Amino acid sequence: MAKLRPTVGLSAVIVTYNEAHLLPGCLKSLSFCDEMLVIDVGSNDDSVEIAEALGARVISHTWVPFAEKVWAFATEHVTHDWMVIGSPDITYPGGIGERIRGLIIQYEKDGLGGILLPAFTYVGNRPLNYGQKGGARSFRAAVHKHRMNFGGLLHARGDGMRKGYFFLGLLRERGEGVIHYWIADLGEALVKARRYLPYEAESRQAAGQKFTWRGMFAELYRSLKMDLRKFAFLDWRAMQVMVFQLWYLGKANLALLSYQQQGEIVAEREE
Repeated sequence: MAKLRPTVGLSAVIVTYNEAHLLPGCLKSLSFCDEMLVIDVGSNDDSVEIAEALGARVISHTWVPFAEKVWAFATEHVTHDWMVIGSPDITYPGGIGERIRGLIIQYEKDGLGGILLPAFTYVGNRPLNYGQKGGARSFRAAVHKHRMNFGGLLHARGDGMRKGYFFLGLLRERGEGVIHYWIADLGEALVKARRYLPYEAESRQAAGQKFTWRGMFAELYRSLKMDLRKFAFLDWRAMQVMVFQLWYLGKANLALLSYQQQGEIVAEREE
């Protein structure tokens, strides 16, 4: 009698808010998962209906400004231990499910806690090939829900693998990787920035950051250096993203300064 090959259950988790136009591509690319859980944070478009029609289980959640606030909640509602991290603007390559399962079967007993995949950022319908967001970047694709800490902070600050566990990266084959349809144009980037900036200061402080002018300019310098090292000046779109990044980081640091000053004023009044 042939020995049965071990298998691994995978739960895809997607947090969505009014992204019905993106959901079909995302969910179809995650069909290799045994479960698709969509956490809807108050959509008033057809997101819920589309998700259910494509076989996803939908849970309604109160509105939150960014998905990281929901990841810990998701761990309590998925069926399987291994979660595949999804987003309406992300699609997974074909055949990736078997590669993920193969790594888990091979390395879970050794302490595997997460899997990284190469990801490619798209601006409009074209890949960004230059700048710090250009080319292949590392993407946290799958995590074991009991081996990963979710901090609930913006940009995944405070997230981390628990002691004794590790991430393992998959190399791309034939140029394949996760595709992140980040923005259609710079206007959409500004819309996203306005949504995130009000939470930057609280998130940075919770992660242990304190504002200093030196720290602010050091962060701007690192961002600019990374863009130039990856030849952002060779592509107009990459140049726009570079300027946007510098503007965003400056605004985020100044928000932290204002947040700290307000906290100092409150502390003085309480004294």
